[in-house]
Amino acid sequence: MRLVREGAVGHALACAGRAANDGCPGAWLVLGRMHDEMGNSRLAQEMFRRELALDENSLAAWLALGDHFAKAGDYNEALHHYRRAAEADSSFAESWCSLGRCYASRCYASLEHWQDARVCYELALRRDPDHLPTMHALGLVLVGAGNFTEAMRIFEEILDITGPSGALLARLGRLAREAGDFRRAVVYLKDAMRLSGLPDVKKDMAEVYAAMGQVEIAEFYRQEYEKEYVI
Repeated sequence: MRLVREGAVGHALACAGRAANDGCPGAWLVLGRMHDEMGNSRLAQEMFRRELALDENSLAAWLALGDHFAKAGDYNEALHHYRRAAEADSSFAESWCSLGRCYASRCYASLEHWQDARVCYELALRRDPDHLPTMHALGLVLVGAGNFTEAMRIFEEILDITGPSGALLARLGRLAREAGDFRRAVVYLKDAMRLSGLPDVKKDMAEVYAAMGQVEIAEFYRQEYEKEYVI
């Protein structure tokens, strides 16, 4: 893949092709990823399937096919391949996380998939409780479903693992505001301002104080936001 990034595409394909023909494990998978990166959809699928012909339980190949179809927006095919990845190794959190992401991608067209996505993410977390990509994805699904209190719980767990960052604290402040916990929102947003200094956080503070009926403080933060951000 390094050769592909450096522009030596023909040489990279030749090297990977020789390795595949010599029976090197994972070589067809590498070829598939090269073709996928180059936009050669049919060849990418063929290479991934050749890898599966050698090892029908190749977790990486099933995931690669799922990613390939998900990228193309073919979510039904992607779901099929992610399910096969989960069957190949049900203990691997990434399989369930990928399946959950695919369901989540369909949520915007059909709200029924929120629950499907949530179930997959929760299964992933049973296998790896501190798998941060899954935790983050589950939090976003809960936000999309309007379950702000549970989403806060997930992002607070992430905060415990990663430590504070301005972006994460700002997200928690906004979630607390949506959940109607304004005092908690103020605490998170003040910490976010201290760490990041992002003007948008001042706008959030103005909205929280306005919701609390503290008009003068809300106006102060609104003006501070406009000084830095509004041209």
